Amino acid sequence: TPVIYSWHDWLASLVTDVVDQNDLPNLINTSQSKLLWEACLRKEITNSEANISNLTKLCRDTWQRLSDWEISITEVARSAQSDDQKLFASVAGSYLSILKRDNMIDDAGLAALILGLIQSEIILPSGRFTFVGFDLERPVIATMHQILKTIGAEVYLAPITTVNTGLSLRTYEQCIYNW
Repeated sequence: TPVIYSWHDWLASLVTDVVDQNDLPNLINTSQSKLLWEACLRKEITNSEANISNLTKLCRDTWQRLSDWEISITEVARSAQSDDQKLFASVAGSYLSILKRDNMIDDAGLAALILGLIQSEIILPSGRFTFVGFDLERPVIATMHQILKTIGAEVYLAPITTVNTGLSLRTYEQCIYNW
């Protein structure tokens, strides 16, 4: 019977294969990451009416997406045009600086850490890996496939099933009924 993991759980399980755990950054959990993002946002945003909670979620989601697409904060800062983009780049830069200074890593950085550990042969996953449910193949996953193949692991991608539901788009005149 194969062992089945979610993407994040699989990455976390690979970290446990590292013999000397002292060489690894400390993995912070979601709550710790949220608090750190909030602190970085509060330093940049002086508007007391800003909804820091919502901004924190947006920042964390964006940070994860950037990691998945292997886009550095340097690239983000260089291409930022709007005030919001510049604010995010600044806050994310502060967040990353704290992570590096305190030797920490969050969920978004876990895949890059694992890729580096495999490339430096600190961990060597072996066997057969079947990736299922990745309907949008993010570059970090494609990189993982390639590196696993390079070290001799068998990598299979389960085909994405498409279901024809027979949906159609129809337009109707807009109406309001007041009963």
